[in-house]
Amino acid sequence: MTKAQQLGSMTAKGGFLNEADICNKFLNYHQDKEAQIWLSIMGYNSKKIILLTATQGEVLLSPRGSLKIGRITMQRKGGTPDPTSLQFKMNPLELFDA
Repeated sequence: MTKAQQLGSMTAKGGFLNEADICNKFLNYHQDKEAQIWLSIMGYNSKKIILLTATQGEVLLSPRGSLKIGRITMQRKGGTPDPTSLQFKMNPLELFDA
């Protein structure tokens, strides 16, 4: 394994370890001051966020450590050495009721 590959591997592993911590911070944003600051930086007022019930808005932590907000999944972007990159995934077919 080359030095660049080793660095990329270590970065990815470190990113995966941080994912669960960050997901938990956002899940507990009412009590977590740092999560409130992050939400503010992203343009959200944490006092006005409303979590919906299990029907366009339940917040869950998936078994693989991704944050699921309703029908949208947030996870660390793979394939890059940048652990701060996030990607949002959704299935367009899930946007409509059957």
